Amino acid sequence: MKKITDPKLYNLSFEIFVTLRRCLSQQASVKEHLYDGLVELCEINVGLVVPVFELLQPQVTRYINNTPSGVPPLRIENCIEKNKETGIKLTEPIHKFVNCLQRCVSLYVQTSKSATGTLKDMKECVEKLAKKMSECDLED
Repeated sequence: MKKITDPKLYNLSFEIFVTLRRCLSQQASVKEHLYDGLVELCEINVGLVVPVFELLQPQVTRYINNTPSGVPPLRIENCIEKNKETGIKLTEPIHKFVNCLQRCVSLYVQTSKSATGTLKDMKECVEKLAKKMSECDLED
């Protein structure tokens, strides 16, 4: 990936990622569109997979249980909001989030021979999540 040397372009790129990071604290419907858009972005330019993963890293920490025992593998309690009046409300579209991670990892693996740093971590995270999900009971 090329380094951005033009200060105006660098500032614009920075502002775009700050705005995208803010989207991660919005309603579930906004996050759904964000995750879909990030996948499309990575399909257009695989070189943006690393910045996308860096953007999503706080979400991974919040919603994926990466501990060795890791049961349940997803922290569903962080994805919902309980309210006496309105009942249960989805605050994180976890299905879109996991799909986004998996598709971006897959795109990168298809186009690159090796993964290092952030990419390696995300690839391992997605692989562990898939393994844990396949082994867990419905009650987990």
